[in-house]
Formats: sequence, C-alpha cells, structure tokens
Amino acid sequence: MNGTGRVRVLTWAVLLIYGVLLFLTLARHELWGDEIHSWNIARSSQGLMDLLRNSRYEGHPPLWYVVLYTLTRITHDPASMKVAQALFAMAMVCLVLFASPFPLAIRALIPFGYYFTFEYGALSRNYAMAVALALLTTWVVTRRPRHLQLWFHALVLLLSSTHLLGLLLALSFCAVHAWRERVRHGSTPRALLQLAIGALICLPAALRIAPPGDSELNLQFWMDHWTEHQWDIMAQAPLKAFIPIPDGGQFHFWNTNALLERIPKDGTGRLMVRWSAVALLALLGVLLRNVPAAAAFFTCNALLTAAVAFIFPLTSARYVGFLFVAFLIAAWLHQHERPIPRGARIVLVLILVVQVAASMIPIRRDLAEPFSNSSKVRELFAQVPPDALTVTDYWCLNNLSAFLDRPFYCLEHRKELTYLRWDQELARAIQQPNFYSSGLRDLWDRRSLQEVYMISVNEPGRLLSVDGELSATFEVTLLDRWEGAIEPRSNVYLYRITRRPSDP
Repeated sequence: MNGTGRVRVLTWAVLLIYGVLLFLTLARHELWGDEIHSWNIARSSQGLMDLLRNSRYEGHPPLWYVVLYTLTRITHDPASMKVAQALFAMAMVCLVLFASPFPLAIRALIPFGYYFTFEYGALSRNYAMAVALALLTTWVVTRRPRHLQLWFHALVLLLSSTHLLGLLLALSFCAVHAWRERVRHGSTPRALLQLAIGALICLPAALRIAPPGDSELNLQFWMDHWTEHQWDIMAQAPLKAFIPIPDGGQFHFWNTNALLERIPKDGTGRLMVRWSAVALLALLGVLLRNVPAAAAFFTCNALLTAAVAFIFPLTSARYVGFLFVAFLIAAWLHQHERPIPRGARIVLVLILVVQVAASMIPIRRDLAEPFSNSSKVRELFAQVPPDALTVTDYWCLNNLSAFLDRPFYCLEHRKELTYLRWDQELARAIQQPNFYSSGLRDLWDRRSLQEVYMISVNEPGRLLSVDGELSATFEVTLLDRWEGAIEPRSNVYLYRITRRPSDP
C-alpha cells in the first residue's frame, strides 16, 4: 500500500473511531434543560409561522428550531434530536478529515478535542450545525468554484441562521470576502458593495437574535446587569477557548476551568488573566501573519466576539469555543494558501493535544454518571395517583412537558403550559413573592382539593428559601427524588402537598 493509500485508510479509521465514540456518548448522555426547551418550542408549534413566533424570545435564529420542528412532525420522543445532532457532528468531522488541507496528524487530533467530542458532539444544540456550516463555507471559499458568489452567499445565510456566534463567523467571512475583492480587483467600491451584500444577507438573522422589547432578556436587562466584572469575563474567554480543561475535582465540573480556578481572584490574578489573554491572542495572530486573509478572519471574529461579550457574558465553554473554531478556520485558510511554518505547526499541535486532554474528563464522566436526571420525571409521575393533580414550577416544566408529552399546570403562571417563553409574563410570574404558596392557595380556592403532587428541580431546602410561607401554609412531604446529576439544576423531586388546617 502506497503512502496515499495508508493516509486514506488512517483517515477512515479516525472517522470510524470518532463515530463509535459519538454514538456511545449520545446514547449515554441524558438531555438537559436547554436541549429540552428547544424541543418543546418546536413540538408545541402548529406550523412554521407559529414556530417563528414561539421562538422569537429565544435570542437564536430559527434554523435549529426548523430542524427540530421537522423531527416533531415524525415523533414526539425528544431523544430523536440526537439523530440530528449526530448527523451535524459527523458532518463537521468529515469536513475536517476529508476536505481540510492539514497534515494527517492535525486532522486526526481535531475530532477528539474538547469541543468536537463534548460541547459540539454530546450536546444536542445548534452548535454542531453552526460549526459544520462554517467549515463547509471555508471549503467553498478555498475551492473557489465557478459559482462562488452564489454558494458563498447561500452558506453565509445558513450559517448566520444557526446561532449568534454563527452570525459572527458569517460576518467574518463576509469581511474577508470583501477584502479579497478589494485586493483582486483594486476597487474599494466593489469591496464595499460585497460587504453591504453580506450584511444584508445576515440582517434577517440579526433581527431574529435581537430580543423584542417585551422580552425578559431584552437589551435593557443585560445593560441593567452589567458590571465591571464583564471585563474579567471577556479576558477569560481566550483562555477558556484554547485551554478548556474542566476542573475534574469538582462534581459539577461542567463550565469550570482548571486553569482559571487556580488563579487568585484578587487584583493581581485579574491582571494576570488579562495579560495572558492578550499574549495568547497576539501569539495566535503571529502564527497567522503570513497569510493576510487568515489573520484578518481571526482578528475580525475576535473583535466581533469581544463586542458581543461586552454586553452578553460569554461564560460558558460552548460560547467561547467559537474562538477556537475561528482559529481553526483561519489556520485552514493559511494552510490552503501557504503551508503553516514548522514552528507554528508545533504550536497548533500543542493546542490540539491540550484540547484532546480536556475532552477526556467530560466524556469519561458523562459515560459514567448522569449528566441530567430530567428524564426521570417519568418515573416520578408514575407514582402519582391517576386522579390526582400534578403541578410544577417553571424550572421543571420543560422536563415534564417533553418527556410526558402533555401540558402541566405551572404554579407561577397559574395555568397549564407546554413550554416557556421568555417574555414579561414569565418575568412577572417569577418575581411574585412566595409564588409557591400563593399559587397553591389560588388552586385550593378555585378547586375542591385534598392534596396535590408537585414535581420540581428544587430540593426541600431550596423550596423553603424561595418561599418562606410555604411550610407555614402547607404540609410538603418529599416522596421520591433523583439526584447526582452533573448539571446542577437537573435533579428532580416529587412532593405531596396538603393544606394545613390552621390556614384559613
């Protein structure tokens, strides 16, 4: 077998190993709140226009919801979204293995890094879709097909419709495309025209992402919650993106960072983080400097990400991971135009080795322990007498609605719901003082009740801290519980509630 044949066999072997790992991870991974929430919106929508209305408050473009909506026309089993997730995850890895110009060693490392195996592999969200479309756009740009403009603009439209961070990648592609037009034709007006076309293509997604005025999470909400700590969050983003090693010593390790956990939180520590972030970004810029298009793409994306992070705190690993994705795309552009120098290639390999090491903690833990206990609401609900009323709170509504495929009475809203909408109604509902006891009183006043059963993600101590009147007004008995979830808000509890005779 010649060298080309060996490379081809090894490439397919890498894909097979990744596919097996992805299958095992998805099969074991328990769906959690954000995954389920998107599913409920899609399942509850009566048509595509209804879907667009229902997802308006999510801060996300509609493409992932359209995929889920299509699935919900076939089945109401939320686990089916893992099929879509697997397809997008395999697509992004296939593009890396068979379309990217990197040497085999680099192509073999990328799929087993933290983001490709866990954040964008195990979790059924819109991230793998965004990464796959971003990599496909990179391939189209470097292949320069005959109808580049048509393919490029179509992919930019799709990419911008995946996620806010997908929109930033799309805008970065548009900026580099306009710059290349300027270099190729020596025409600034032509470049500005291409930039304007790209902006117009991305505009619908930007309008969908921008929350409406009556959203609980509108711009005013984020401005009201802005603090100087935002600067520290922005500085941490590059370190989290390129050194995403979770703190395996913590039970709830997800979205922790072993490096940052060990840096002092005082002024000296904050300065250390800020200068380390600057140094890291400068190093990455130096690695890409030989190909202006590559350096421009990464710089543009980093600046756009910083602008967004100034308002919306990018605290989660899945968000900052798009900086790593942007760097991979920039390295792809560099390698296509000019082979990455040996020194820069060594740095890239070291970054990827760190990513692979980081992936071992979440994959091992997710295979061994429940990421979420949300699906256990089925076991809890099975213990409720058939003629009894089951109520819930907004934290647990998504779990019940998704896994039991029916609406449930939500105490804060005082009505049955199938999904949550982040609007002012929800804001008013959760701002009610003692909403558990007031919601239960309202139920007792309107219905002839002896008892109700409540399924919640809140343990008994949390219930009492949220509602100081609950134990004085009602007898709350814990009947069963499912604990031990990696995601801290994904344990579930079953309560029987009766009214105390002393309450008038």
